[in-house]
Amino acid sequence: MDLKFFDGIFEGESPTGVKLCMGVTGGDFWARIGGCRNLYCQQDEISSDPDNIIAVVDNNCGSVSVGKPVGITAGDEYYYMIRCVNGCGDEADDLHGAVRVVFDLNGEPAASSGSALFGAEIDRIEGQRVRLKWLYCPVSQDQECVTFSLYSDGGTGEIDFSGAAGQVNYRGCGVYVYDSEILNDGKYLFCISTHLNSGIEKIMSDILVVDVEPSPVSGLLTLSAKQV
Repeated sequence: MDLKFFDGIFEGESPTGVKLCMGVTGGDFWARIGGCRNLYCQQDEISSDPDNIIAVVDNNCGSVSVGKPVGITAGDEYYYMIRCVNGCGDEADDLHGAVRVVFDLNGEPAASSGSALFGAEIDRIEGQRVRLKWLYCPVSQDQECVTFSLYSDGGTGEIDFSGAAGQVNYRGCGVYVYDSEILNDGKYLFCISTHLNSGIEKIMSDILVVDVEPSPVSGLLTLSAKQV
């Protein structure tokens, strides 16, 4: 059993322990021998903290319905993630069941909250190169993504959409990574697009800005982002 599910201190009667039926074992041992699926919800970030479990269903359940978050306002972003847990209490460690939901003026999920590329960030790595990372969630999409294209300004200040700096093949929901070629010193702009199986290409990310210097420094260096 994953240690985070241990609820012996509360004898299985904490809010999370009740959802997981841990009261049957006093919170010391995993109770759901058939496994389950945990639905997490957190504002502004993906979280697998057990305190953020809002629903638990059996592993053979194909859907789960939950109410809207309390006090939402237009533009609020919530991240939902469902993870499978086996009969021993070991939870899958992946993002295949994650999705971002943006709420509109009426407190309803915005129409564009389905398939989404989000969490795009850029890091400096060794050898005067940069690494782009993003998460893509194919939810209720009527056209499947085929590839991602990475565009750059080459240090000129204007992104060149006539030719991609690189491409990454689509392989389902999850985290994607692209490492650039060696870059000269200077400021660079990048953005990410998706190519759908219908032949349509969509710009999916904000513009990411990074400074490349002779002595790379590890860590997130996203200086600014603006909506495309």
